Amino acid sequence: MRILEADLKHNSFELIPECFEDLHFLGLFIKRGDHVYSWSSRHVKPEREGGKRPDRGNRLRVYLGIEVEDTEISGFRGALRVRGRIIEAPEWLPVKGRYHTLTVGMGTRIRIIKQAITNFEIKRLKRLSKRRERVLIVSVDYDEATIALLHDSGIEIIERRSTTIPGKREVGVRDQAITAFLKSVAENVLNLARRENVKNVIIAGPGLAKTRLHKILSGLNPNLRIFVEDVTSSDESGVYEVIRRGAGLRVLRECELAEAQRALEEALARIGRGNARIAYGIDEVQEAAEIGAVDILVVGEVMLKNPAISNRLVSIMELVDEYGGKVLLLSPKAELYPTLRNLGGIVALLRYAIKAT
Repeated sequence: MRILEADLKHNSFELIPECFEDLHFLGLFIKRGDHVYSWSSRHVKPEREGGKRPDRGNRLRVYLGIEVEDTEISGFRGALRVRGRIIEAPEWLPVKGRYHTLTVGMGTRIRIIKQAITNFEIKRLKRLSKRRERVLIVSVDYDEATIALLHDSGIEIIERRSTTIPGKREVGVRDQAITAFLKSVAENVLNLARRENVKNVIIAGPGLAKTRLHKILSGLNPNLRIFVEDVTSSDESGVYEVIRRGAGLRVLRECELAEAQRALEEALARIGRGNARIAYGIDEVQEAAEIGAVDILVVGEVMLKNPAISNRLVSIMELVDEYGGKVLLLSPKAELYPTLRNLGGIVALLRYAIKAT
């Protein structure tokens, strides 16, 4: 995220999102009642003159400001859509008070004036302005490969591909087909690494295909940091197995998704063992946060969209942060999100027990 201007006195920010994580954050950062300004296109029809039927008009690029009513991400690699009533427009364009949707993509310059902002949001914005590592994960076998991008907001499955490999009796032809397939996978990984500015790749799989792909990829780009891991599948489940095992921890430890999912696994383990250093549900977690007992807090992002409890959740997150705890947000696209939802959408690992077992 490029921060062009940050006026905390007036809660005003001028920003340019540079990747999907930035758009994802802005979808949570921009709330109902905030004002957002950006260049957009608006269909303009000329006024009817002398009873003549007007033409269809033109779509013009104009600078508009809206008072926000809602936001949504359009597609996992799409754009952020910010909808509301127009509060600022050129004088020649009589559209104030009408509804409009601003489409914010990577590279779109926007100005946001917030009604209120929390310390937690400011810290998160500053963290996004410092580029963090992202990881490409490739689960592969001789005839199948799945490529995914791992970042703070979740796992994005970028490509699934498969091919038909000749039988083992056709040794020469079979080996040529395998080599051609793995080279095509390697070339695609390199293109994605350049596009997404990724320096770390984890190659995983059940057989020897992963070592062959590692050799090909290293030959094409020796500057990539490549980690090789054993998993039981070359499809999406292989990607998630990499996360569950904490494979390539040197790379993944910076990723909030992996950390949040490991925290949830620990929460389930504590519940199963009857360990009292656990709290879940908003009332129980708030009680723990108020006395500084929370070590790690995991919050479902959907919860923050609920106006009935969003302010309360933010207060809890700020308390945890003030007491030196870690706050992690979990995307609804995460594999373990249903588990978090079943626990009330909010879970805390505690430094010490606050109730008797």
